[in-house]
Amino acid sequence: MKEGSFKPDYSKDITPVGKYKDVLILNLPISTDTNVEPLICAFKDNKLLGAIHLKSDDTWDVIGPDKKVTSEINVKDKNLYKEFGADLMYFPGREDINY
Repeated sequence: MKEGSFKPDYSKDITPVGKYKDVLILNLPISTDTNVEPLICAFKDNKLLGAIHLKSDDTWDVIGPDKKVTSEINVKDKNLYKEFGADLMYFPGREDINY
């Protein structure tokens, strides 16, 4: 936030998830034809390190820093939560972000 301002410098839909050392983890919702799906992104020094697109068809696309899908993970029948929440994904040594 800018000094003297109570408005964040990012879209209200972008949610900080946490941080690991000097890597910031953000949830950026993306719209598809039928749903809004989470895109969990890792940033360091304002550069994208990678992302995971949690798709509604029970697959996750792993995305590299070049914004290309590097692999796909099938999470069907893995008993994971359907929405991004506190227990869906854990990052080692995650520290809470105060917002």
